[in-house]
Amino acid sequence: APGARFETVDENGLTSTYRITSVEPQGAEPGPAGLVVVTSYFDAGIASPLLANGGGTGGLGSEAGHVFDQNGALVASFNAGQAADVPAGTPVAPQPEPPQGGEEPPPTERPEEPQPEPPQGLDGANDVLFTYTYDYGNGDFYEGFGYVDESAGLQPGQVIADTGPNETGNTGIWTITGTEAQGQDLNNQGMVFVRAYGDADTGLVIPATGSGAFGLGSEAGAVAADGADVTDTRFNAKIAIDARPAEADQRFTFTYSYGNGDFYQGYGFVDASRGFAVGDVSVEGGPNSTGQLGRWEITGVEDTGVDFNLQNQVQVTAYFDAESGKFAERLLAGGMDGLGSEGGLIHWHADSSPRGIAVSAFDRFSEADRPINSGADAQDVRFTYTYFYGNGDSYSGHGFADVGDGFDAGQFLFSSQVNELGQPGFYRIDSIEQLGADARFEEQVFVTSYFDASSGVNATQVTASGGSGLGSETGTVFWDDAMTSASAFSNFTQTDRTIA
Repeated sequence: APGARFETVDENGLTSTYRITSVEPQGAEPGPAGLVVVTSYFDAGIASPLLANGGGTGGLGSEAGHVFDQNGALVASFNAGQAADVPAGTPVAPQPEPPQGGEEPPPTERPEEPQPEPPQGLDGANDVLFTYTYDYGNGDFYEGFGYVDESAGLQPGQVIADTGPNETGNTGIWTITGTEAQGQDLNNQGMVFVRAYGDADTGLVIPATGSGAFGLGSEAGAVAADGADVTDTRFNAKIAIDARPAEADQRFTFTYSYGNGDFYQGYGFVDASRGFAVGDVSVEGGPNSTGQLGRWEITGVEDTGVDFNLQNQVQVTAYFDAESGKFAERLLAGGMDGLGSEGGLIHWHADSSPRGIAVSAFDRFSEADRPINSGADAQDVRFTYTYFYGNGDSYSGHGFADVGDGFDAGQFLFSSQVNELGQPGFYRIDSIEQLGADARFEEQVFVTSYFDASSGVNATQVTASGGSGLGSETGTVFWDDAMTSASAFSNFTQTDRTIA
């Protein structure tokens, strides 16, 4: 419905929001289900809308495309997980002057956006579905399909050369591999989609998603990392990917020492070919909050013989506070970009706290101290959160904590161990509400909904809670209004929709 909002989390853990601005019933289905098309892009840096073309076939979140200046020149690319890097000084359509002295601005019409010349005719004739392969000239290629008018006259075996060299130094070519008349005008003329990428270095054909809205040459996309380790997953007709064969992971354990007696320990994963040796030491380039140079030391390594696709993921499992001489009782801490990216929250057993619990934040720069609580009751906050398993499933709810426990809206907290999927699930704090009093619900956590990615169902009949903060929640989700079909879950064990 108009006004509806949807949130997604990208590969960097950042939250993006879609807002539905209008809905128009179409009657008969006009094109492939899940088709989305991008027509404009607003760049905050230059504070102006720009022409864009792109789209996707997997619904909201699958889109990718290009941004053009007012002259129709390509200036940047984007997808749902990566904003366009629009250069400063990019030519844009002139914007109306702001009103002076409180006067209402005169009504103006938005300047017509320049459109790149479509490479095929868009004359309203019946459509033709075609398949194609694009060759970079260095052995890499991608393949997909698209739509043109019958009048374009595409034929199997037809070869179309790019207008200039790509990053490999070669001029790429599209080869039409098949055509199929659709017998009707689907209004899909100019739409192009990508479904696979062939990498010459690895010999792999990797699943890909991508699209364009202005015919061959406008397509851009991204590959899935399954079966290969990919340095940059995004590509278009000018930019190829850099892949290498997938390889088994090394699991390593480590200790990070702040230099003042505090330290934390954990484990992580790297490709075996880039693995560590026991005793390897890495020293910080500058002082941390203690004024000392922190250092990591590798304490153990294990070649797993399996590619878990967990490269660069780090989990923290223990924290020692030198001043109190005690280890933290529970942690929610980790990182997604190798050693140095780790951080999170510590749950202490605070002897003088009325509720016996205190929380403090830490990372490689900022050490944490076990709190010495005065015994006075603290004011509480109510927070909402979402937990992500790593396979598309998630659940949401709310909980309570002391105002000084370090929760912030938009904060990400990583589990200290992988879940049953082999993924380091993580929490996102969605909102914070100051209660202004001690509600005495500290550490109480509740689950109110569960989203099952495989079915697309968001169940709201949920009975689940925990009494020891985030990570302690467990319970049952009911998949029907009669509450006859149910399955159990926790932050370790995900579940799938079942109907009795």
